[in-house]
Parts: sequence; C-alpha cells; structure tokens
Amino acid sequence: MNEVFSTGCEQYKNDVDRILADLDSVGERVGNGDRNLVKKVIVQGRHLNIKSFKRPNLINKVVYRYFRKSKARRSFENAHFLMRNGFHTPVPIAYIEQYDVAGLGRSYYISEQLEDYFTLQPVVYDPEFRRKEYFLKEYTRLIFSLHQLNVEIIDNSAGNFLIKEENGNTAIYLVDLNRMNFHKKGDNDWKLKNFWKMPADHFTTDVISKEYARLSGLKYEDVYAALIAAAAEFEAGRAKKRQLKKLFKFYRRTNILTLI
Repeated sequence: MNEVFSTGCEQYKNDVDRILADLDSVGERVGNGDRNLVKKVIVQGRHLNIKSFKRPNLINKVVYRYFRKSKARRSFENAHFLMRNGFHTPVPIAYIEQYDVAGLGRSYYISEQLEDYFTLQPVVYDPEFRRKEYFLKEYTRLIFSLHQLNVEIIDNSAGNFLIKEENGNTAIYLVDLNRMNFHKKGDNDWKLKNFWKMPADHFTTDVISKEYARLSGLKYEDVYAALIAAAAEFEAGRAKKRQLKKLFKFYRRTNILTLI
C-alpha cells in the first residue's frame, strides 16, 4: 500500500484507513456515476470527499503499478499544481494506492468536500439561466489562464467546473483532475479544440469566442469556427459510440438466441 498525505493532513490517516476498510457502508454517496464511487464523510469535524476509482483491468494493473501514475496520484498532484498556480480546486488531502499480486488494485483520491456550489451545467444548458453571459465569460477566462500555462483540462465538460460565490466574488473550482495534459511551449493546436465538450448553440459559442478572442488576440471568426468544428467532432464521436453500442447489443442478443 502507498499512502501520501498533504502536509498538515497526516492526522487523518487512521480515520481514513478505517473508513476505506468499510467504504460501501459509510458516508453519503455523491452523484450516481457507475464508473467510480464518490463518498462524502466527516473526519474529525471536517467534511471530506473520497473518490474510489474503478478497479483497473489486468493490463492497467501492471501499467499503473510500474509505468504510469495512477488516477488517484495524478488527481492529487494536479490539484497541488493548480493551487500553486492560483487556481481553485477542493483542497487535496491524500491519495492511496492498494496493490495485489497483479499490480494496482484499488486507488483513492481524498479532498475537502466543497459545499454551497453549482456546476457550470445549468449555465450552459439553461437558456434562461440568470447571469449566463457573466458565468460563461468567467469560465472562458479560467480556461485561457490555464492555456497560458500550456495546461489542458482534457475532460472539459460542464459538470467538472463548480461555481461558488462568496462576498460578491466568483470562484470556479476544477474537479476530476486525473486527465490533464501539460503541453510544450509554442504548441497551440490543442487550445481551441479544448472546448470540444461545450454545446454548439450560437449564444454559448458566441460569448466564449468573443471573450477568448479578446484575451488571446485571435480573430473572433477563427475562434468561433474552431469551437463549432470541435463541438461537431465531439458529437460525431458520441453518435459513433452509440451506434457501436447498439451493434454490440444486437450481436449479443443474436448469439444468445442462437444458443437457445
């Protein structure tokens, strides 16, 4: 087992170990994802978020043990990177890796539980959302600031941005951090494609394009066209996956009927 706690958080170790030993029956489940289990627990009066990553397949067990950092470790290290550079993310507490004979078994990322927030999803998908343009601009400024550091948030979907307003200030917190790319300086082809998971409706694309063009010095028309193309590529990929799933289900049903 490998356990790494942030400085000043070592006192939570025994409590965390006890909770992980019985994670299915303790705490409050967050979300309904079927890939990873996320629980909210209270440790020494502090609300913590525990993300239990899905157990990897046999090949990835070896890969994550010897050749690549686990998702939990990447989440932990990326959170520290973001905080060092002035970005918002729930405070990283620890990451834990458990090994078996084949390699990596379970892995966990533990952070402080953020309260009183809303995600970017209603901002993006509700045409009547209050201050919609303002929040889209705040989001665009965040992405541009990351791009200035040559950082790409790969899973740039609206649910991974948590908006919190306090004392008249807006802070956007990044979560689900295991998929970040750190590009070489001068490599800019990926930047506008980074908006691939944003919907292609005119208002959203127009606001993001104008703000990103203003910040970057690029032409509005070029940014707009790139965002539309990225969104179209994403939707085409989703449609292809849906078709493949239908084909898989069809062939599986066919094989079952043949056996009968």
